[in-house]
Amino acid sequence: MSTFSQLSILVIHDQRAGHLNPSLGICDALEPHFQVNLTLQNTPKIAKWQISLLKKLSWYPRLYALFAQCFFQQQVSQSKFDAIVCSGMPNLLYALHLKNQQNNHMQQNTALYYAGDVRKLNPAAIDCCITALPQKIATPQLILPTPPVRGNITQLQQQPSEKSTALLLLGGATDEHPFAIDDFKHMVQQFVKLCQSQQLKGLISSSRRTPALDQLWQDLAQQPEIELHLWGQSNAQPLVQLMQRATAVFVTEDSTTMLAEAIQSGRFVSSLFCTGSRLESLNQKYLEQGMMQRQNLQDDFTWPAQRNLSSLNAQAQIVDLFAQIQTAKQSIL
Repeated sequence: MSTFSQLSILVIHDQRAGHLNPSLGICDALEPHFQVNLTLQNTPKIAKWQISLLKKLSWYPRLYALFAQCFFQQQVSQSKFDAIVCSGMPNLLYALHLKNQQNNHMQQNTALYYAGDVRKLNPAAIDCCITALPQKIATPQLILPTPPVRGNITQLQQQPSEKSTALLLLGGATDEHPFAIDDFKHMVQQFVKLCQSQQLKGLISSSRRTPALDQLWQDLAQQPEIELHLWGQSNAQPLVQLMQRATAVFVTEDSTTMLAEAIQSGRFVSSLFCTGSRLESLNQKYLEQGMMQRQNLQDDFTWPAQRNLSSLNAQAQIVDLFAQIQTAKQSIL
């Protein structure tokens, strides 16, 4: 595909990897085809009651503009952007505020693209929703196999892995997946048991939401077949490097982003659930399309035996979507 003209994109984020990475994944898909000028901007901290109020006010644009200006107190940007990209509701609310400023004060038709479900926000406030599940909205939607992930993850589909290596990705408890501390201990023990029985190298990665398991980590540090790459430790390898090494990935179901990244890496994937977990619609889609298997942490872990790589590549769809921006700009000029 030939290179298009320059595309200026503003990425709004709150420094959470689960929100930032999907946005950067969209930009990664564009960079081989556009001259992308990327700007990142942090979302100001906002309370839950403010988020709830702004979602309701999104149906009343004038009131939204008034309250958003009070909550965010953000000056009008002096830069013009072709598009604003974000993921996560706080970021969407801030992005909508900046879009209104761009359009009202700079006579700019800035498009807003959101990776995620719009939930109770007025869908007419955004230009396109990029999601993995169709929503009951009139706003244009781009339905992908999984939520967007970084390009260095999708490139792993073409790279070999260590056949004797497995990876465990730990998240944290949520309402849908009420993991207790003992559940995390048990899943780690089950993973280690699998590695020992099949003579595998085991890689374990924790996130900022994983509970403290200090004694368990100390015990495992003495086992040569297990490598710990824990959140906050300077010697922990980045997730993409761990996935590159592994053939199979076991990941707790609470993290939509980690699960999408594991699937898009082209590895064999097993999601971990506990008693009380709810099978969410997105995970049901993955199961039905053969992208992963599901593993009860109370059972002995088994090597995941299936994967479906046939429909994972969604970069072309993202490029076509953003090419419309260029077409619209050229028609105006």
